[in-house]
Amino acid sequence: MTVATQRYRRQRRRRPVLRALLVTATLGAVFALGIALGQAIATDQTPEGATTQTRTVVPVAATRETVTVTTTVTSP
Repeated sequence: MTVATQRYRRQRRRRPVLRALLVTATLGAVFALGIALGQAIATDQTPEGATTQTRTVVPVAATRETVTVTTTVTSP
């Protein structure tokens, strides 16, 4: 067995499944961050069709009516 063959075998022992999972997770995280950034930029401050209305509220004059309320108290 030569030195070149030993180096080749060491390189092949790397875990390709672990590397693929790591690359997939990284790409997924970058994709999710891109979606979140796109949604944040696309969100408008005011929805379409929103209008502002100004109304003046006129206070109603208080009427001086006398109202009598009669209650009865019953003892238990």
